[in-house]
Amino acid sequence: MLVVMGFHHIFGVIIIVPVLTSGLYMDRNLQLIGIALLLAGAVSCLGLVISRTMDRRVPLEAWTDFLMWLVNLAFFSVCRFYIFPQQLYLFFEKNNWETNHLIILAAICMMVFNVLIFMDSLKSTFDRFLIALNNGEKHAVSESCRCERCQRLENQPPPTAFMRFYKDFQIISPIQTGAIGSISAAKSSWGVLSKEEKSKYIDEADADREEWEEMVLEEKSKVSETTKKSN
Repeated sequence: MLVVMGFHHIFGVIIIVPVLTSGLYMDRNLQLIGIALLLAGAVSCLGLVISRTMDRRVPLEAWTDFLMWLVNLAFFSVCRFYIFPQQLYLFFEKNNWETNHLIILAAICMMVFNVLIFMDSLKSTFDRFLIALNNGEKHAVSESCRCERCQRLENQPPPTAFMRFYKDFQIISPIQTGAIGSISAAKSSWGVLSKEEKSKYIDEADADREEWEEMVLEEKSKVSETTKKSN
């Protein structure tokens, strides 16, 4: 597709000179054709740039990306498959199209290019629709991801035994001393805490940590299975 687009735009630049020297740029139908083709390309490029800012792992952004591609595809279709053929037909009606072999060849090449771009855009739009239906792109748990699943699993692990004790200590300390206990005071109290009390906090923390790790592994296995099926 990159090769096709490269040749397309190279010949688009080359054709500027004969269009200007032959006076074809004065024709209203060809002007509308140029505007339609350029607008379709400009809007497509703008949509592609905005799409690159979307994180399809986040469900809301996945739907936004799909809707943007859908609107982009609709605008491209109107410009390339309605305005372009219509104005080209009106141009040929006014001129002796049987002898304009170069213009006919250029029109055929442009229509082939339009069809290829349309098929590629349709596939990309459909892929984004499936991702949005799947509640976002499935992926491995990552700290850089902003989706709810990764934020919950990766960035919010269960508290340690000491942090559990510290939370209880902040509740107990104001009752005993009238002030919220500091972290240093909590560390001192943790050091002199009885083995039975300390083991209770440790057992709870270990159980929650083990459950959390199992949940993370289960999520990662689901992602790997989804990736294998898609490949």
